[in-house]
Amino acid sequence: MNALINIGMLRNTEGVLRTHDIAQAFDQWAVMEYKHKVVEAEPEATYIAHVSNWDTDKAHQLAKALDQDCIAQYDLDECEGKLVGPRAHVWGEFNGAFFKLL
Repeated sequence: MNALINIGMLRNTEGVLRTHDIAQAFDQWAVMEYKHKVVEAEPEATYIAHVSNWDTDKAHQLAKALDQDCIAQYDLDECEGKLVGPRAHVWGEFNGAFFKLL
């Protein structure tokens, strides 16, 4: 899948993610990252990336590895967004109004 993703930079338990943490996770699952940026926003900064070699299973694994409830992803091929992760159900449905773009 060719996708845009949003990852909150605060961990669930405590602490802040570093871009290095995310890059290492991408390497682990052979995710190709084309471009990224971190946007400062309330209540937390968001890591936004354009990725390929992406799928829902990788999103779920990445959310767990980075201590996130879920990751917001927008499939650029299918033009559809979803929340993926161990606690995605807590956040409800994907809402494009909250999704940050590159």
